[in-house]
Amino acid sequence: MHTFEQNLGAARAYHALHGTLAAPRGATILDIAIGQYLTNIRRPGGLGKDPDRAQRRAAALAAIDPDWNPGELGCRLSHTSTIGPPSWMCALSSRSRRSRQPMPFGSPLRPRYSRTE
Repeated sequence: MHTFEQNLGAARAYHALHGTLAAPRGATILDIAIGQYLTNIRRPGGLGKDPDRAQRRAAALAAIDPDWNPGELGCRLSHTSTIGPPSWMCALSSRSRRSRQPMPFGSPLRPRYSRTE
């Protein structure tokens, strides 16, 4: 088992390479299963039972990628495509939830977002 700091370093490396922390579950970097780790910490209570520590950890991840937890944006992982990795489907565009401008739809550095009805 890796420490949070080791996993955070792997998250930084993954983000530097891919431009996002929306990693597929099977993604690995620096011999760490970063995709599975991110999946686990996005679950309720995944950042730990201590609320202060969980908040510090969430802030550290948000410093790498403000959209590290797409579920907070009303998104869900879609496995409908048979070609390529799963993509994130969002009920609201990140433009309406953030003051900064998101990368364009379909950018290779960002997961594919689309509106759901």
